[in-house]
Amino acid sequence: MPSTTSVHPAVLIFRFLFLAFLALSGLTQMALGQRSVSGKSKKSVSRVMVSQGNQATTTVTATSYGEFNGSVTLSCAGLPNDVTCSFDPASISNGTGTSTLTVTASAGAVAGTYPVTITGASGSLQNVANITLVVQPAPDFAIAPASGSPTSQTVNPGQGAQYSLVLTPLGSFSGAVSLSCGITPVVTPAPTCTLPSSVDVTQGVASSFSVTVSTTAAVAGSTRLSYTGLPPGVLRLAAVLLLLGAMLFASRCVRLPALGAAMIAFGIISFVSCGGGGSSQSSQSTPGTPAGTYTTTITATSGSLNHGTTVKLIVQ
Repeated sequence: MPSTTSVHPAVLIFRFLFLAFLALSGLTQMALGQRSVSGKSKKSVSRVMVSQGNQATTTVTATSYGEFNGSVTLSCAGLPNDVTCSFDPASISNGTGTSTLTVTASAGAVAGTYPVTITGASGSLQNVANITLVVQPAPDFAIAPASGSPTSQTVNPGQGAQYSLVLTPLGSFSGAVSLSCGITPVVTPAPTCTLPSSVDVTQGVASSFSVTVSTTAAVAGSTRLSYTGLPPGVLRLAAVLLLLGAMLFASRCVRLPALGAAMIAFGIISFVSCGGGGSSQSSQSTPGTPAGTYTTTITATSGSLNHGTTVKLIVQ
């Protein structure tokens, strides 16, 4: 008769427990931390940077363990005010896949660093991944006098003054900034300002430039003495005397002396009434920039961004 081999009861129990463990393991395990919900670097903590008024994106990855193939719904928590998040797609099917996380910061979001938690959930199962959200100021720039540079200077007419200014980028701003200047009040001759037409600004690096304000010196005038010519009465008197002389020479009339005397008197009166000649003086000079306080406004423009600052010049 063939022999039979019996199995020890302890072995049967061990086999049963082992098979049960294998069956249950695929239904209860779903890891979402470092290996399943993360940024592009596939680390449990990643960094997302967004500027005020803009958006930033990153990739979230879910990976199932064992035989898990459920749908994983994604959400985020810990966002500051005026910042929202969204996922595309909002859930990951079959437990494994990727979703694009979009973080949107409004213009009113407060700049700063915030810890944000991303949660992946499927039924009663869930796990989280942490990211660091950095809200940066909106791309912009500031213009101001350089540290330690005077904002007001005093000169005499004909002198000038130089001012140092600096353009500071804010957030992720970079690009060319156009410059212009104007001076008030308006006088003649007016002060003038000289500065670069534009300055290239690099993100994170302040750029400096100079503005020169010049004035005009007064030019002293010269005096000239001139004679205006013979007075008109002289010519009239000469004509009368010539006529009188001719009459005295040619006439034998007894009343001739009386007539001659009357003509001489007429000539003298004409001379006095018409006035005599004379001289005149003229002066030629150029005034300088008038004394006073002048404000120079420097305007910086880049696209829709426009900022300005002022410096003062005192002409004494």
